[in-house]
Amino acid sequence: MRKKKNVIVILFIILLVILGIIALLLLLNVNKVRKYQDKLSLGKKYLAELDYENAEIIYEEAIRIDAKRPQAYIQLSNVYVAQDRYDDAWDVLERAEEQVTKPQWLDSVKEQKEVVLEAKTQYQNAETSEIPQEESEPEQKLSETFCQGYTVVSKNGWTYLYMNTALYVFHKDSDEVMKKLEGTIEGALMAVDDGVYYCRDKRLEFYSHVTGETTVIYDNHTFVEPLGLTQTYLYFAVSDEMDYDSRTVLQMELASGTVRTLETEGYCMHSASAFCNERFFYLVGVADVGTTSLREVDVVNG
Repeated sequence: MRKKKNVIVILFIILLVILGIIALLLLLNVNKVRKYQDKLSLGKKYLAELDYENAEIIYEEAIRIDAKRPQAYIQLSNVYVAQDRYDDAWDVLERAEEQVTKPQWLDSVKEQKEVVLEAKTQYQNAETSEIPQEESEPEQKLSETFCQGYTVVSKNGWTYLYMNTALYVFHKDSDEVMKKLEGTIEGALMAVDDGVYYCRDKRLEFYSHVTGETTVIYDNHTFVEPLGLTQTYLYFAVSDEMDYDSRTVLQMELASGTVRTLETEGYCMHSASAFCNERFFYLVGVADVGTTSLREVDVVNG
C-alpha cells in the first residue's frame, strides 16, 4: 500500500510539472504574440508617417520575434515598394515563403508578390513614358484617357500612392507630399489628367489636384472600384458583402450623372477590362484560360 501511495504521489507530481510546463509555454506564446502585434502597430505608424527607416527596423524586429507569421514580411515589402525598392520587396517575400508554413498565410504572401510585381511594372512604365520620344505628326499622337494601377499609379507628372491607411499625392517637381487623404483605401487607382479616382471607406471618390478638392462619386455598396473612363461615361465595379467573385458593373453618364447597371454576366475580380474610344470589352472570369470568353458591352443599351 505504501508503495502504491508513493507511486501515486510521484505520478501526481509529474502531472503537476507537465501542467506547469504547458502553462509556461502558453504564457510565453501569448507574450510572443503580444510583442509581435505591438511591433506591427508601431511599424504601421512609422509607415503612415513615411518614416521608412524606422518602419524597416521595426518590421525586421517583428520578423525576429516570429518568423513564421506573414504580416511583418508583407508590411516590410510595402516599405520597400514605397521607396521604389522593388527587388528588396521581392527578396523579403522570398524569405517569407521559406519560413511561413500555413497554407492560408502562404497565399497572402503570394498575393503580395503580385502586388509588388504590379507596382514594379507601373513604375517601369512611368519611367519609360518620361523618356523623350521622337516627335510625330499631331494626327498620329495618341493620348490615354486614364491610367489604371494598384498601390501606385502615375499620370502627367502626378503620382498617387496608397498604403491602406491613406492616399498620398506627389508631384515630380516636389519632394514633399502634396496631399494626404486618410482612410481605408481599397482596390485600383485610376489616374486622369486632372486627378485620381479611388475607393476610400467604401465610397468611390475623385481627388482633383487642380482644385485640391475631393468629391464623392458613388456611395451605395460595400466595395466599389473604378474601371475606366471614356469621353461620355465613367465605369466602376461594385459588390456587396465583399463578394469579389461576382461584381456588378455600373455606368455613369458624365454629363447628367445618371447611373445604370450593365448586363455583364461573369464579371468578377479576375476579369480584365479594356476601353477603346466608347467601346467596352471584358474577359469572363478565369476558370480556364483556354475557355475564357471575351465580350463586348453595348454601352448604348447596356
